[in-house]
Amino acid sequence: PFKLELSSSNDPRLPRKTIHSSSREALQPADGGTKWIFINKQFLMPKGYDALQAIFELENGNGDCLISDCRLVKLPGKRDRVYPKIAKCTIVVPKKSVSSANSTLTKRFDDNGQLFFELDGRKEPPVIHKFCSSSHYDFANFNDLRDAGVNVHIIPEGYSKTLRHRSFWIGKGKYDFSQVDKKIQGALKINPNMKIMLALVMDPYLTFGEDHPEQCWLDANRQRCVRNIKTGKKLRRGDKLEKDGEYFCFSFASEAWRKDGQKAIKALWDHINQSAYKKSVVGIHLTPAQDGQFFPWTACRNYPVRGVGVMDFSDSQLRYFRNYLRQKYGDDVDALRKAWKQEDVTFENAAFPSVERLNQYAIMFGDYDAQVADCREAMYDVIVQVYDEFARAAKTAAGKPIFISIYYPDALIG
Repeated sequence: PFKLELSSSNDPRLPRKTIHSSSREALQPADGGTKWIFINKQFLMPKGYDALQAIFELENGNGDCLISDCRLVKLPGKRDRVYPKIAKCTIVVPKKSVSSANSTLTKRFDDNGQLFFELDGRKEPPVIHKFCSSSHYDFANFNDLRDAGVNVHIIPEGYSKTLRHRSFWIGKGKYDFSQVDKKIQGALKINPNMKIMLALVMDPYLTFGEDHPEQCWLDANRQRCVRNIKTGKKLRRGDKLEKDGEYFCFSFASEAWRKDGQKAIKALWDHINQSAYKKSVVGIHLTPAQDGQFFPWTACRNYPVRGVGVMDFSDSQLRYFRNYLRQKYGDDVDALRKAWKQEDVTFENAAFPSVERLNQYAIMFGDYDAQVADCREAMYDVIVQVYDEFARAAKTAAGKPIFISIYYPDALIG
């Protein structure tokens, strides 16, 4: 059933007025539910009433309902007294009309071993479309992609031209999902059959570095790396924020970031699971840090300290490094000493190599240096660990099988 009700935001004594009610047959699309239904209704606004509410309820509470663009337009030639100013317009979808069914997107192999997607029982090409640009995009090409049979898309969850890499995570334990809703609903307007993977930046909120100064990225001079949200890749070093929009870059090994990031992912999926579009979201695409592919902050071309710019010298990374050594050498200190050729090294006092040794790139050229190799391995092992932690958090919170993809750094800094 579908009905329109009028009410008053100023006078609660005025009862609700039902101005239109339709049968369920009027809302059934001819093609079985894959296209939008457009409903246009004309009505008069009685004196004192200023709010319209559209109420949709699916039969027996089964299926999915997504509603968009409820607009009130004054018809030409009508007297103003008949159409008072509209104070608000809301749409209500009863909870029981939102399906609890999981996504029906799965990957399968045919008899010849060829991969394909099965979307709501239909065989489709195993193609995932991703926007090339994070801050300048639109949905203009979705129609062509839909007609070509491409229905799985990676969509950024919170980008804008002024906040290039900010997301729903706006503070410690604080989230704003309005951009998530806007992006998903905008895409589903064009293709209601679309399955969406959200591209999550997962960089922490702007003041994270001030809340956790001991878990910020440190360069070879043990100075923090400063980035400006308005200028993107232009970085500098320093221990003070001087300009509007600046923030301290976090260490990839930061325990607080990794813990709070998992909580943020859970909060996001809790929001998705309570939304009308939850069946349309089938996974996430992780794109943290520099360039969205976990490039080290100080590897930026214009950073003042070069050479060892790919290294994080923070205490968080040092703790991770020492734990990594324990795992690699099986907690055998003699094996560590033999590999490093250092008789006094232990898992408790193991340190980063000197800047001079790191700059020699001894892994690729010259004599093998186990300490340099272990240091660089730990630097990238933490990236894998973070991806694993965030992916596990998403899969657990989603409560259903989902897709996970990443944008991983290449051999340029590996």
